Amino acid sequence: GIGVIYGAKLLGTPLRSRVPGIEFGTAMLAHCAETGKKVFLFGAKPGVAEQAAKNLCEKLPGLQIAGTHDGYFKEDAPVVEAIRESGADCVFVCLGAPKQELWMARNRQKINAVMIGVGGLLDVFAGDIPRAPESWQRLGLEWLYRLIREPKRFRRMLRLPKYLWAVMLKRIRGT
Repeated sequence: GIGVIYGAKLLGTPLRSRVPGIEFGTAMLAHCAETGKKVFLFGAKPGVAEQAAKNLCEKLPGLQIAGTHDGYFKEDAPVVEAIRESGADCVFVCLGAPKQELWMARNRQKINAVMIGVGGLLDVFAGDIPRAPESWQRLGLEWLYRLIREPKRFRRMLRLPKYLWAVMLKRIRGT
């Protein structure tokens, strides 16, 4: 995201460009469709992953959806078992940060597939949430567009200044 771009710039190691999760996810799904790799969609509200799977299969002929599971679960074991039984080569974990990263770290030894944390991607693929207009994307303001559309995300956005502060401290200390 744009925070990583700014953080890298502040630390004197600017990145060439950012790669929004939706663009990475779309490219990865297209690659899976071309190479016959099976994808498991995990996360979002009940029904969203299924709708995303339907839309994606219409958009990407040859895409094999190995299975889906919503993000409302109490125990990891049944989800892990569903993923393992599906034979998926790639798992899109869409639980939001940091929950998805923690879930993947906890279960990486139990799942023999590439796991990718892609936040709210399933909501976009399902057609429930629109992507920011291109002008907002070019300006790196997709986060602001999403915040305006979903004010409940405000508390999550409060982490961004903490991140930038940590980057500034790192720069000041030279570590």
